[in-house]
Amino acid sequence: MSLRLADLKGLNVALLGFGREGQASLQALKRRLPGQRISVLPNQTLAPAQALANDHLVEWIDGAASFEKLNQFDVIIKSPGISPYLAPLNELSRPRLTSGSALWFAEPESTTTVCITGTKGKSTTAALTAHLLASRRSSVALAGNIGRPLLDLLDQPAADFTVIELSSYQTADFAGAPAIACCLNLYPEHLPWHQTEARYYTDKLKIFEHAKRRLINAEQPRLRDATRHFANIEGLLDIPDERFAHSPLLGAHNRLNVRAALSLVAAAGVDWPLTLDALQQFQPLPHRLTSLGMRAGVRVVDDSIATTPHATLAALACFERARVVVLVGGFDRGLDWHDFAIDVALNPPKAVVISGANGAAIALALHEARVPCLIEHAGSFDAAVSLAVKTCADGDVLLLSPGAPSFDAFTDFQQRGARFAELTGFKMGALR
Repeated sequence: MSLRLADLKGLNVALLGFGREGQASLQALKRRLPGQRISVLPNQTLAPAQALANDHLVEWIDGAASFEKLNQFDVIIKSPGISPYLAPLNELSRPRLTSGSALWFAEPESTTTVCITGTKGKSTTAALTAHLLASRRSSVALAGNIGRPLLDLLDQPAADFTVIELSSYQTADFAGAPAIACCLNLYPEHLPWHQTEARYYTDKLKIFEHAKRRLINAEQPRLRDATRHFANIEGLLDIPDERFAHSPLLGAHNRLNVRAALSLVAAAGVDWPLTLDALQQFQPLPHRLTSLGMRAGVRVVDDSIATTPHATLAALACFERARVVVLVGGFDRGLDWHDFAIDVALNPPKAVVISGANGAAIALALHEARVPCLIEHAGSFDAAVSLAVKTCADGDVLLLSPGAPSFDAFTDFQQRGARFAELTGFKMGALR
């Protein structure tokens, strides 16, 4: 049985990590367990805010040496980005690990929970599902990996529906019983955190273990095979493309996201055809095949969210490839670019411009596949964008779809996308 907040009373509790989830956990503990001492162990050097520095009930334990003290705690509330499979957490003997999401799901619910995961598309599908449900005059909360920690919803008036996006980091310790759970797809991702591809898939699918209804994109063989042992798996609704022809979302992969959102709306008891007008009014999330505009006859598209080679292929499929100059590369997670290279060898873009820590590996894969297009390798992201701009001609598409995370050069994909917009002339300090 999962720990509840009330179960932590009188225990020696620590928060490991102090980003949005850690901060939400601290506020929930202070509301529910007033007077209890709490230790905070940020996973990086971070000075406490003034209010925390003066709070005698909050002990701030900073520095790398803090990890040596983990065994002294009864319970550790872990932030999602910290892997339980790596040291020091995999070496713990005494503490019980939990998370903010697990604590929220352990509380009594008076809302219909709709949980969404998948390697790609989960943010768009979650935001669209919430938008469609709200269009039918339902009260809807949107939370989870999409930005609002679940514990921020605690002690707030319950919404009719709570739509929750869950990353693999959050599903790894998932023990909730959602009314509706959906997995969109499975591709290799976050392997250093999960250690193996098989464990990544297992962690993703923990969302189904106690779900009342289970939806999947049954058109993906890997996902279909991985969920065979679950009972009552449902596929997505078979909705003709013309029913949502005016969707603002580009690409075949987004048509699947729309089908998933409409399937979730139907599973929630809403007549999905009544939400199609609202679909046309949906505002796509930023950095997801976002058309920034035109520059010198070139369409500039920001798909910075693309952090796997498969996502880049999905982005390329939205355009006439021969007119696309695509920017790829970033943080090296050890993903295999062989399938990407074979695909673009058969249907090449105008040019591939490479940068980032995994740039050499990508260049090698493209060379071995004998990709018949211009391939340029730049020393930095800024240099790559400059080179890509010079490669474009009137009528081309300049596409940022890196197929890799941004952590080698940026804080996150949002910062990378913002820099791309700046360099291509859509913000102050543009590239000339």
